[in-house]
Amino acid sequence: MQLLTLQPSPNNVKVRAALGYLGIPYDELPQRPDDRSALLAASNQPYTPVLVNDGVGVFDSGAILRHLHAVKPGSTLFPQDTDGMRKLEAWEAGARYGVKDSVGNVFAMIFGRQEQTEENIAAASQALLRDTAPLEAALAKRPYLMGDTPNAADFTWAGVLTYHVGLDTPALRNTPFFDFMSTHFTLSETERPLVRAWASRLLQFDAWIGG
Repeated sequence: MQLLTLQPSPNNVKVRAALGYLGIPYDELPQRPDDRSALLAASNQPYTPVLVNDGVGVFDSGAILRHLHAVKPGSTLFPQDTDGMRKLEAWEAGARYGVKDSVGNVFAMIFGRQEQTEENIAAASQALLRDTAPLEAALAKRPYLMGDTPNAADFTWAGVLTYHVGLDTPALRNTPFFDFMSTHFTLSETERPLVRAWASRLLQFDAWIGG
């Protein structure tokens, strides 16, 4: 397998962490933001990550996790029952679409789509606490969001929270937005201790972060 990535992206973190957890070997091919030609050639679209398996390109991080679950014998990334899938997809939807006012606005400030004012920073910080409250409550009952082992919901949320749980590795430190994130948007050890510990465990499966 080959994985085409923009390494600091949370969606890329999510997929690499799942690959590491599943023990699936792969070659990572980091891409340049100003050159999307390899992505277009592999998947007919310009966004990362793209997984190439047996010559077939799979794009969208959620679709990639489903592909990995299908090809890895014994994978527990997804439950086998309808009720379990419904719950997992609700967690996924929260991470992918329900964090517009928190993580979405943080990245809007990073990329210049929103001003980095004290008011905007405070609003996004409070929204981040609000959006992670259900995670803290779930993790008070069990080691992972839905049980004793991690699944796709865990990796999806951990990817979203890559820069918010206090991890400080050379790879993360070298990203251009690490200082801004760590100064303003690190979840508190007193308010979100379970989220910090849980996400940090999962993110260590990402060879780019943990290596």
